[in-house]
Parts: sequence; structure tokens; C-alpha cells
Amino acid sequence: MSDAPPPPPSPPGVSPWYRLGPILAAAVVWLGFIGSVLPWNAAIWPYSMERYGLPFMDMHGHLASSQAFADGTLVPGQPVPGDPMQRIHAGPTWMLWLGFLGLGPAQTFPFTAFCLAALLVTLALTLRPRDGFEAATLFLGLTGPPLMLLVERGNIDLLVFVALAGAFALLARATSAPRWSGWALIAGFIGFKYYPALAFAGVTETRGSRREKWLGLLLGAAATLAFIGWSLQEIRYVSDHQVENRFFPFFGSREIFVMSGYGYAAAARAGPLAWLVLAAGLARLLGPLSAPERQFDARKVAFAGGAAILLFCFLVTTSPDYRLVFVLFCLPWLWALRQAGTGAPRALQRLATLVLVVLVVAPWSGPLLARGVVALEATRLWWAALFLKQAGWWALTVSLGALLIRQLYGRARELLGLA
Repeated sequence: MSDAPPPPPSPPGVSPWYRLGPILAAAVVWLGFIGSVLPWNAAIWPYSMERYGLPFMDMHGHLASSQAFADGTLVPGQPVPGDPMQRIHAGPTWMLWLGFLGLGPAQTFPFTAFCLAALLVTLALTLRPRDGFEAATLFLGLTGPPLMLLVERGNIDLLVFVALAGAFALLARATSAPRWSGWALIAGFIGFKYYPALAFAGVTETRGSRREKWLGLLLGAAATLAFIGWSLQEIRYVSDHQVENRFFPFFGSREIFVMSGYGYAAAARAGPLAWLVLAAGLARLLGPLSAPERQFDARKVAFAGGAAILLFCFLVTTSPDYRLVFVLFCLPWLWALRQAGTGAPRALQRLATLVLVVLVVAPWSGPLLARGVVALEATRLWWAALFLKQAGWWALTVSLGALLIRQLYGRARELLGLA
């Protein structure tokens, strides 16, 4: 593997406004949305989900649970004290340490504002679009329904994203100590939301030796298994208390099969199997690994970790659409692949461009059609809106999966000494 340094973040002649323009514009849209100046909610939830009196309802519930946990008043299966929606806490208890920092429902707005600001700063530091197309995909991705839903709900995924961005930046460093610090940051967030364990996939793309990579992956697997063993009863409780979505499909491979008449158990098996066949087939059709895929590139660290998290959420769980925030980790490598100067084959360039286009179009297609169905009272077209939305998620995840399969296959051969 080549240890050549990654390309400079801002090539000569590239305007800094390509980097900062989309971030600043998205911040303005977010502020308008939070202040109810922009009616984005009508596009995000075109059917029944109303906006409640308080903003950032997910963060409100999370901080209410955190405060109750710190006070000793959180009772499993019972409504959380201080949550106006009377929800129960159906998540890890590890994530409730914020209550011991003195955070509760009264701090919902300032803490969510801090998380949103941290997300924007993180994106400004890590995403570097080089032309108008890349800047447009970034802006439209940040202001599309999934990200605006994340803003509206103020979900704790905001904090997880920022932490993982720091972990990927450390993993991409040239020296060993920062890389292990990034590893530790991922390990520390496993109990916060479970899925950060998938970020260990980024270890495969680091500059470390083959021995260090093996050690990082094995220790990551050990940390994950140890946490599962320690928290098995809690994990079962969380799984049993997840809300089943039966009205408007979320982000998950089973949803399109549920709409086709499968039971939830059968759909949970059919979805991942169908995805694996399609993604593996596409990966094979793209031909042998190209030079850019074999060489070290810091952007592939975040791509591997972010894509692994996103695909896990798609295949194993059913998540709200805001889980798509983790696709932002994939943007730098997708942008690089579509550039002819990287030496990527034409097929890879076209696939990367397709993924970026789908990332912009898919989140809007289903909700807008559903909005029209509701407005026209054309209920016979409702399922068309649902299928269109899920087809977009499938096109996105199968394409990302094919790229990730190729990448991990190449790294597996290197780790096994076969390449």
C-alpha cells in the first residue's frame, strides 16, 4: 500500500466559497426553519406528524431521560418525567450520562443549538467541495428532508456525528498515537448508540501497518462483544420497545417488503438478502480494483466508517430518515471518484455521480409525491409515493454498498497477505 500523503484539501484555483458557501447557506435555511419562517415541515411530514409546541422534541426527551436517570426517577417502561410527549426511554443507559453534567429539559434549546453549531463547524472543516456540482450536492443534502428532520427533532445523532468525525480525522493521521485515540473515541461511543461500533471499518483504511490494522480490528471486535455481553438484557429491552412504523416507511431494507405484503419477520430476512445480492453483483460488474481504490487516501477512512454505519442502519434496523446524516462522511470520497484526474475508471466515476444525484433527488421524491397525494386526496397513489421513496433508498444503499464491498474486499486481501 502506498503511504503517499493525501491530496491537499483546497487545490489552487478553487474558491473558498465552494467550501463555506453551502455551509453558510444551509445555516441560514436551518435558522429560518427553526424560527418557523420556512414551512419545510409540510414537505418533510406531508401527512400527520405535527410540530409540537417545543422545538427539538427528540433532544427534549433525551435530556429529560438523562435528568431522570441522574435523579434516580427513571423507571423502565414508564413515561419519562419531564417529557411532554410521555414517551418511555427506549435506548442505552450509557447515553444518559449527560444528566450527570447538569443537563435536563430546561437546557434543550441551548444544548441543541450547540450541537447544530458543532455539526456545521465539523462539516466546514471536513467537507471541501471543489466545484459548483459538489457545492450544490452538499447544500441540497444539508437542506433536504432527512437533515431538516434531524434539525427539527434535535436528535442526539448530532453529537454522535461530531464525535465520529473527530475519530475519523484521528484515524487518518500519519502517526500511531492519534490513530489509537480515534479508535478509543469510537469505542467510547459504542454504548451511546450501539451503531458507532461499525465505525471500526475505518481502521482498514488507515496508514498503519498490517499488524496495527489487525490489532485495531480485533480489539474493536472484542470491545463490541464485551459491551454486548455486558448489556445484553438492556439491548433486548431496547429492541422490544422500538416503535414499529406502519404508516409511512422509514429508512430500512424491510420496508419495501412490508409494503408488498410480507410480515415483519419475513421482510427482515428478505431485505438484507436482496440487498446483498444486488450490491455484490454491482461490485463485481465494476471490474477489478482500480489504482485509486488500492492506494491510501485519507478520505476513504471516513467513507468506510460512515458507509458501514449507514448500511447497518438500513439492513438491520428501521430508522427515521435523519439517519442519512452519516452519508455525509461518504461525500469527500464520492467527490474524488467522480473526478477524471483521480485515475478512477469511467464506470466508477459514473457510479459516484449517480450516488450524488440520488442523494439529492431521492429524499425529495417520495415526500413531494406524498404531499401531492394528500393535497389531491388521490389515496390510490399513496403507495406509489411510498415505493418511490424506498426505491430511492435502495438505489443509494446498493450503490454505496458496492463501493464499500470493493474497498473492504481489497483491504481484506491485503490483511491476509493475498495482495
